Amino acid sequence: PGLGARGLVGRLPPPGFPRARRLGLFALSGGGGYKAATFARHGSGRLLRFRRPLGRRCVDFLALVVRVVDAVNETIGRGVMWLSLGVVLVCFATVYMRYALGTGKPWIQELYVWQHAIVFLAAAGYTLLHGGHVRVDLFYGKMSARRRALVDIWGTVVLLWPLAIVIAYESAPMVALSWSNDEVSQQPGGMPDVWFLKALLHVFCAVIFIQGIAVVARGLLVLG
Repeated sequence: PGLGARGLVGRLPPPGFPRARRLGLFALSGGGGYKAATFARHGSGRLLRFRRPLGRRCVDFLALVVRVVDAVNETIGRGVMWLSLGVVLVCFATVYMRYALGTGKPWIQELYVWQHAIVFLAAAGYTLLHGGHVRVDLFYGKMSARRRALVDIWGTVVLLWPLAIVIAYESAPMVALSWSNDEVSQQPGGMPDVWFLKALLHVFCAVIFIQGIAVVARGLLVLG
């Protein structure tokens, strides 16, 4: 084999090694010390054009990133999901107190709104992990795995990450001001520490940003 401008060009692998219709992976072991290489058919099929894939350490690192990020958002999502039950119970208690007992507590009325906000914002990464966001799919589902990986990487780098950064940057002064003033609900008897509710915007940005890292890492593994 010789080294060309686009990579190594060599003959077909020896018998016994897997062949790919379009793209595949094979490894040569033994005293020759050949490394794993991604290959594709070239020309008449007698030659293969090699390009170095992601190194083993790089692949292991990307896989570790995916596992860690997925585990973090999986844990967060499964933790806050119980607040959905809390929303139902607190909302029921609010309605019962108002119409059956003729009384009410402003902080209870606001509590289920807070719970819903926590679920919606803190579990955004979990939802992205499981593909639960609304998707208008005209072409994505018909694409190959490699094309979908390219779309995922492009969408994360160009759309998702900039959106998370802009939201975090623009909301930072609001959150800082609320925290410094120890902001409480404008409704008498309402929830205290409104800064906590506003700070959930940063939690939202953090969980979708790190899940975006996992999306990119997973896409690179597919393309690797």
